Amino acid sequence: MLNMEMLRDFFGDEGEIREVLAQFVETTDSDIQQLEQAIEERDIGQIAELAHRIKGASQVIGAADLVRAVGELEADARTHDDHCFDELYAALAETYRHVSEEIQSL
Repeated sequence: MLNMEMLRDFFGDEGEIREVLAQFVETTDSDIQQLEQAIEERDIGQIAELAHRIKGASQVIGAADLVRAVGELEADARTHDDHCFDELYAALAETYRHVSEEIQSL
């Protein structure tokens, strides 16, 4: 799920890659929790903001599947289309779980 070649090209050594990935997990764990709360509250502005932030961080580490999953949620939030938030969040959370597990295995 991660684009390790891109990470090596961009960050160089393995130590820096691990540091970036650890920070990604720490930040994204918090963002995912806040996103879940925002979805429960149907806070569309907060959903769009958090989804955008997660998407950007996911692009930096080359997690294309996560970028796609969170991008769908962000697009729906920006158009105020909230009928699929719960389903999109579930898919996003599952994709993030896989990315997080991959990072932990490095």
